[in-house]
Amino acid sequence: MTLRGIRANLGRFFLTALSVMLGIAFLSGTLAFRDVLGQTFTNLSAGTSTTDLTVRGAPITTDSPFQGSNSPISETVAEDVTAVDGVEQAFPIYVGNGVLIGTDGQPANIAQAPALAFGWVEETDAGFLMEGTGPQLPTDVVLEAGTAETAGLGVGDTAILLVNAEPVTVDVVGIVSFGSSVAGASITILEPEFARESFSAGGLVSEIGILIEDGADPAAVAETIEETVQGDLEVLTAAEVQAETEEAVSTILDTINTFLLVFVALALGIGIFIITNTFRISVRQRQKEFALLRAIGAAPRQIFTVVFVQAIIIGLVGSAIGVLTGQGLVLAIRAALEAWGMSLDAELIMTPRIIATSMIIGVLVTVIAALLPARAAALTPPIEAMRETSGATEKPLRRRTVAGLVTLVIGLAAFIAGSLRALDAAGTALGLGAFLIIASLIVIFPALVGPAVRTLGWPMRRWSPVQGKVASESAAASPRKTASTAAALMIGVALVATGATLASSVKASLNDIIDSSVTADLVVMTNTPVSDASAGVELMKSVDGVENVDDSVRVGRALIPSDTPEAVIITSLSVAAVQDLGLEFVSGDIGAFEDGRIAIHESYAAEEGLGVGDEVSLLGADGPATLEVGAVVASEFVTSSVYVSPETFSSLQVDNSFIAVIIIDVADGADLDVVKERVISAVDDLYVFQVLDRDDVKGVVGQSIDLVLTMLYALLGLSIVIAALGIVNTLSLSVSDRTREIGLLRAIGLSKGGVRISILIESIIISILGAIIGILVGVPLAIGLNEYLADDSVAINVIPWPALGIMLILAVVVGALASVLPARRAARLNVLDAIATD
Repeated sequence: MTLRGIRANLGRFFLTALSVMLGIAFLSGTLAFRDVLGQTFTNLSAGTSTTDLTVRGAPITTDSPFQGSNSPISETVAEDVTAVDGVEQAFPIYVGNGVLIGTDGQPANIAQAPALAFGWVEETDAGFLMEGTGPQLPTDVVLEAGTAETAGLGVGDTAILLVNAEPVTVDVVGIVSFGSSVAGASITILEPEFARESFSAGGLVSEIGILIEDGADPAAVAETIEETVQGDLEVLTAAEVQAETEEAVSTILDTINTFLLVFVALALGIGIFIITNTFRISVRQRQKEFALLRAIGAAPRQIFTVVFVQAIIIGLVGSAIGVLTGQGLVLAIRAALEAWGMSLDAELIMTPRIIATSMIIGVLVTVIAALLPARAAALTPPIEAMRETSGATEKPLRRRTVAGLVTLVIGLAAFIAGSLRALDAAGTALGLGAFLIIASLIVIFPALVGPAVRTLGWPMRRWSPVQGKVASESAAASPRKTASTAAALMIGVALVATGATLASSVKASLNDIIDSSVTADLVVMTNTPVSDASAGVELMKSVDGVENVDDSVRVGRALIPSDTPEAVIITSLSVAAVQDLGLEFVSGDIGAFEDGRIAIHESYAAEEGLGVGDEVSLLGADGPATLEVGAVVASEFVTSSVYVSPETFSSLQVDNSFIAVIIIDVADGADLDVVKERVISAVDDLYVFQVLDRDDVKGVVGQSIDLVLTMLYALLGLSIVIAALGIVNTLSLSVSDRTREIGLLRAIGLSKGGVRISILIESIIISILGAIIGILVGVPLAIGLNEYLADDSVAINVIPWPALGIMLILAVVVGALASVLPARRAARLNVLDAIATD
């Protein structure tokens, strides 16, 4: 009976399985892609791990998995370690940033991937040589195989390597392979002394590598080093380093994965709407069948089981196809990344764990969605069902609407209180309020269908009186069905509208900050971290029309001394840079940058309970240094925890220090655009500098926001597709429900084209209804969120009318496309057979 029911309604159940398939494809693809990335980085870490032991400085407390977790140590520690029993050799690891320019004039690393340069270690690196020799001269380099291929270089070629933003002409003398992909990064290996000069500022390195004698126990040697070598050191075995690396990579990938799984959950949640609607309508249409079964002795449990098992079968089929689609999705993404220059390692993409997880979740989603319709089928009395010819009458909406209105009021109160930060737990109130608003609208939606359809259908009835009236009455006749279908689209559109409105508002706010705060004529940024920009600065100073070049703005990581040092982001600025970049003094004044005191950001001050006159201890070059807080500042353009003068910055032990921005003042009377072009030409051969005026800075900020928004649109696109499938499914079921009605309309003169138009109008009404409610929800949510993010600042709210207009147009397109198959089926109904249908 279960299988016969599926065969008899194969089309509708196929569309239901398709909505499951799309959600599970997204889920399985996300999980598999995370594993592919994890396997790639694990293989790379294992392939490049060549030392038996690693010595590092004291661990640093940091909340960011993207930053190193140990303080730097002196390179002379290698000499002390070499004297320890069981150690064959110890050597400093020199590593830094080295951008290799390929034959096409572009960096060998892809955007956002690191460009790494290491010092050559004969004992460990020689084993990886595929071709050529190790570097012997300061101008010799060895390239990783993938880097050489991307750059179009081979042994004997000459290339440009940017070290600290200074171009160096180098000769490629060797190629190495680590047996794994470097995931879009570039790796260049330098002559040891040149690497030392380039990357060992003050004789400090990030770690010391150790090779132990044959037969020595790594753990025992590590313990001996910790006991005998002076200094606060951490000694790790190769296995511990590998485990630590894998954990750090896993943390980052899990963060990305969690973000993506939010959209997976959204897609599956919308799928639940579609599945529930399908089963609810199917149960209504089959009530005579279920009543007859009850009349001949079938128990409610058996009727429930029929629907329940159908849900399981649909879930299994949809999930299985979804896993296969997810596999194809990951293969397509991997191929696209490889074409972009980021090759990935993967032996098995869809593992048994991913397949099992995806199948279980797919079945659970389908079963949960079918529970209420199955219960309704089981509990309908046989005599009541026998009276019906085309489904049961819908229950009154009064209680549901009242409950929804009460929830809406509570949600609005919580959301407004959260957006205005009127409560201590403002963020929680904001999120809970937003959830309750959306949930309450889903509950209220059926009560809105009648008035909304009459309003939205008015122009359709004017344009086509007969078809418009038929479509409007059809949509309004079953408010629960229409509301459930439109609600699926509403959720997706609401989130898109929220993202678009918030992005426009944030962009406007940042542009206002740039206009009101940044007074610099030109701002120079770097494409890659640069620790020494002196070569570029000299070229900028030589440009005609440039009055002054300020390269004082550096950012790094200072240490708060304690048993476990804590890292804090610190930025150096000259007095002129403070003024040019518009730091706002909440308390104190600019004198803090002139007399050796420090300034702190207002968020850091609130977090640590600090204010003007308090003292902060930071690790200086000669030990702990106590510094007085001279000002509390606010800045959206230069974000940091601590701000100091260049003199104070140089007196502190700062790790990972690099140029943040370079400020150029143009001489009075000089044409800004002309000077800008001259500066661009002067530093063009250095590849790493971006010369920007204020409009350009706005453009860079806008591009970042637009990129995030594009990702949001892409991730929400699947939800919109699933919602469109729901419209197709609902209309198809509606055609089955109205077979007799359609036959009578045809009998009294309505043409096939008229039937198609009525289905088209009904589909467009449902789509526009979902889109309009989504926009009416999404825009206020974005405004409230923007007010919350602005905190004490004045929020600038911008409603992106063109984008919202495009959403409505797309809703019409979605409705039109969704109506094609149902309209075709309705038009092909035989008139006499349709009239004879019960």
